[in-house]
Amino acid sequence: MPTVTVRLRNRASGVLSAPVTLPYDVGITHGQQLTRTNIGPIGPLQPSGPIVTSRDGQVFDNLDIAGSLDVRHDVTLRNCQIVGALGQGNAAYTIKHQRDLGRKLTLRNCRIITRSPNTKGLVSWGNGQTDAADTLFLGGTDNVYLKPGTAPASGFAHTFTRCFFGDVQRTPGSHSDCFQIDGGDGGVLLDRCSINSFSLETGEDPTTAQASVDSRASGGLILTYPSGTPDQIRRVQALNCYFDGGNYTLDTAPPDGPDPTDIVLTGNTFGLHHTYGPIRIGPGQVTRDNTWAVSGVTTTGRTVVAGRPVD
Repeated sequence: MPTVTVRLRNRASGVLSAPVTLPYDVGITHGQQLTRTNIGPIGPLQPSGPIVTSRDGQVFDNLDIAGSLDVRHDVTLRNCQIVGALGQGNAAYTIKHQRDLGRKLTLRNCRIITRSPNTKGLVSWGNGQTDAADTLFLGGTDNVYLKPGTAPASGFAHTFTRCFFGDVQRTPGSHSDCFQIDGGDGGVLLDRCSINSFSLETGEDPTTAQASVDSRASGGLILTYPSGTPDQIRRVQALNCYFDGGNYTLDTAPPDGPDPTDIVLTGNTFGLHHTYGPIRIGPGQVTRDNTWAVSGVTTTGRTVVAGRPVD
């Protein structure tokens, strides 16, 4: 399907300042409460081809987008779905921030499905910004891959609130993660998110592949460094999130490069599945009130109790 520039229901940027009220945004105080059905788009969606943004301030509502979104301007998607093409390669992305344009992508009540194990979902290098809420990111070798550049005047370059990540896919030799931050100091916030490198919810979405825990599954949230000169990671916060699966489920201690700084991991809960451990942190990182989500025996044979601290 050819790429098209879509100009449906575009609105003035002033509309974007109005808060979005969600009919089911009641009582979701922790990522453990998120499911595939209590966030994301609702109601009928209008079919659309791939979107290349054409000007700042565009707003797209209630679309079922086949292919991809190319972010070249400030743009908002509300109550939309994007389903990536099958067979895409490493150079393709379901959502791509064009590098160093400094544009902002806002997602509200959306579902992003990447169907190729060689393709990443949401990708951003440089000074692009993302504000996603109540959105599902499913499939691909990485659900989200970020290298945030210069931070905005306040807050974080990329913010994810009540978002669900899962169904990462495998290809031989792949390094698959739900959420990878590969250097950069612009800052990333995950607030009340559910990050499932291992998911018990099999068969719910036939367009994505269930990922099991094995030595190739890296993690739910991982900090890494690019090849060449490492770009120090600063300002990453995961607050009141749920994590499960992967090698280290939450891994904020990259083995090569400078130690990340201003890392805050608080109020998170962890499932029982991992290859090596639930959490690996670096020096000077703030970790507090991180507990087991359920009682049972982990995949490494450890007996744990819900509500007890994760160490």
